[in-house]
Amino acid sequence: MKHTEWTTAISSTRNDYKYLCELKENGIDGIEYSVSAQRAKECDWARFKRNADDANVALLSYHIPFGELTDISSPDEENRKNACEEVKYFVSCAAGIGIKRFVLHPSYEPIADSDREVCMAQAKRSLAELAEFVAEYDSVLCVENLPRSCLGHNIAEMKELLSADARLRVCFDVNHLLLEFGCSHRDFVSSLGDMIVTCHMSDYDFVDEKHYFCGNGLINWDELIGLLEDCGYCGPFIFEGGFAPHRVNKDVPYGSIATAKERQMRIREFKGGAV
Repeated sequence: MKHTEWTTAISSTRNDYKYLCELKENGIDGIEYSVSAQRAKECDWARFKRNADDANVALLSYHIPFGELTDISSPDEENRKNACEEVKYFVSCAAGIGIKRFVLHPSYEPIADSDREVCMAQAKRSLAELAEFVAEYDSVLCVENLPRSCLGHNIAEMKELLSADARLRVCFDVNHLLLEFGCSHRDFVSSLGDMIVTCHMSDYDFVDEKHYFCGNGLINWDELIGLLEDCGYCGPFIFEGGFAPHRVNKDVPYGSIATAKERQMRIREFKGGAV
């Protein structure tokens, strides 16, 4: 499937009807809902579902809140168990309105080198438990690759995490692969392409995540999109960030909802080197 056929979507912290209608009017047909744990607990999920249905916007996925509260890799067993219960609570809320894909960070950070082995073991234990829980809702748990000292910052660690349960899949965040860990987009897609069911699309400088609007960083989008097309990716094109001035690099251009669809259609024109 060509990238022009992938559902145009956005990572959204809003669920009100007016905003969802604005997305639809600008060619954005789906969202991944991503809010803090507190806001998720305050969410009126039934109203959210009605708003999305009335606006004809698909609820493609839900990003489980991330942080210490949901650190499924915690070396402290009690904290790990509590994190899993929190994740299950959020899954049950979102699954109740028909969401089928759940994006989860496999760890929090920082992780010291001395703790890495035990954190990996704890994360795998949690992922096996959560994959079983999510499957009860006829849904899929998507492990997101992460940057810096987080678990899942290279291919080997992603494969280790995914080995916890055959039902796990990948959320590929294309701006989380950092030069210091020696993992290219080509390597990642070549190794894990058949496991990728959703993507977070944004741009960066390969040094750290930036979440620039696609085309405003160093990613060679022609190559990356070609790799995803070749591996048979047919999930959504989810813009994650880039719709406001960057918190640090304020000179980097940003996009708008009105330009998102056009950017996806033209994405292979961007060869990298924009920063």
